Amino acid sequence: MSLNQTNNTTLVTQPLFGGAMCIDLPSSYLDSSNFREIPDNQEVWTDNLEVPSQSSQSSSCPSVIIEILGRCEEPNQSVTSFMFDDLATANHVAPNDRSFLFEFDDTTMTKSTNFPNADFAAGGIGQMKVEKNRDLDLVTVFVWVLRLKEIDTDILITLNDPCIQYSNAQEATQSPRFQLFSKIIRSLKVLDWGLFC
Repeated sequence: MSLNQTNNTTLVTQPLFGGAMCIDLPSSYLDSSNFREIPDNQEVWTDNLEVPSQSSQSSSCPSVIIEILGRCEEPNQSVTSFMFDDLATANHVAPNDRSFLFEFDDTTMTKSTNFPNADFAAGGIGQMKVEKNRDLDLVTVFVWVLRLKEIDTDILITLNDPCIQYSNAQEATQSPRFQLFSKIIRSLKVLDWGLFC
């Protein structure tokens, strides 16, 4: 287990999918599979320390989800917004209760770090109103999609943040949370490619 610091947050390298992958996450994030059933193609980690304040009008805590998906047919230029909309639909969010604020191509950076075999990578930021305990939580969702054509796979990482609201894309991209998300996605590694066989 390795440690590093970012924005005064201690990051810990955590194993994923039985050790076939790893990723750096804040030390306060706990493996949700210890508390509830998680699909085999997902890893869900929830912040155990950042309890939302009453002013946030949220009953949820930040979480990171790493998901292995079969490659979808959506073209590269729209796959990030497609993944965001798919997530919103899965959470029963009405079209007028979701907005995709910002998108960026991350292919060059991704290929130069841990995934030289990536054919495409992109990230984005959106917001959606998710029903929680009969209330609507405004959740900021940081999205990153890694496309690996040679193994017919998309890897999706999302950071769901119900604690901090952003008025526009510039504010979100300059936030400590976005910097943290950037560190998280950059740290993802595959240690055993047999996971995808």
